[in-house]
Amino acid sequence: KVLAPGDVFSFNNTVGRRTVDNGFYTAKEYIDGKSVDGIGGGTCQVSSTLYSAVLYADMAIVERLNHMMSVGYIPLGQDATVADDGVDFKFKNSSDYPVKVCASTSGSTITISIVGTAWDPPREVKISNSSSQSGKNTVVHSTRYVYSNGTLISTDTLNTSTYMPHEPDPTPTP
Repeated sequence: KVLAPGDVFSFNNTVGRRTVDNGFYTAKEYIDGKSVDGIGGGTCQVSSTLYSAVLYADMAIVERLNHMMSVGYIPLGQDATVADDGVDFKFKNSSDYPVKVCASTSGSTITISIVGTAWDPPREVKISNSSSQSGKNTVVHSTRYVYSNGTLISTDTLNTSTYMPHEPDPTPTP
C-alpha cells in the first residue's frame, strides 16, 4: 500500500472484515477479559508489528489501543489491537514523500517495512517503556525519542497502556 504525504492508513480498511469468506481462520482472541476462539484471532500480531514499524519510521500515530491483557509477541506498550467493531490502528504519513507499507511472511514470521525516501539528515528512533502497577493492572508509559546526528530532535509521549492480569480459566480441564 502506497501513502502520499499526509495520507492516513487504516488497518481495518486495508485488511477488511475478518470473516471465513475473506480467508480468515479461527484462533484465540481477547473478549470481555477472556481468551476465546474467534474468526481472525491473531490478526493483532500483524497490526502490532505494523505499529512497531510505524514507530521506528517516525510516522504520526492517529489511532491506537492496546490489548486488555498483555501479549507475548511484542513488548508491553508496543501492541496495537484491532477488531471489526471499530477498534482500529491508524497512522499518517508525516514525511514529505510517499511511503510504501510492505509486508511479507516466512513460516510463522511476519516482517513489515515502511519504505520511502530516507529522512535528511538521517534519524534514529528509540522507544522507552516504563511500567508500574495500579492495583492488579500493569500500566505502561511509552515514549518515542527521535535523534538526528546524535541530537535529540523530538520526544513523543505515546499512549499509556493498561493491562489487566490474565485470569486462570475457571473451567477445569478433564
